[in-house]
Amino acid sequence: MLILTGLVRVSRSDAEAATMSAVVQGGGYLFAALGAPMMGALRETSGGWQLPLLVVVGIVLVYTASLVSAMLTVFRRR
Repeated sequence: MLILTGLVRVSRSDAEAATMSAVVQGGGYLFAALGAPMMGALRETSGGWQLPLLVVVGIVLVYTASLVSAMLTVFRRR
């Protein structure tokens, strides 16, 4: 929900907000659909849950840093 609220806040028009929302939601659904099979494959390959969980933590950290960076960039430009 935070992402969608941020998109609306930084967009310059309703059309831009709708476009950004569609891209973000589409990407989110794609990653969600591929996430479980990929984590299952990592678990089968590695023989445990340590590697899949580390991958999830890494993705969360990259995602969080990207979101904060994008929001700071937008606010600095205003």
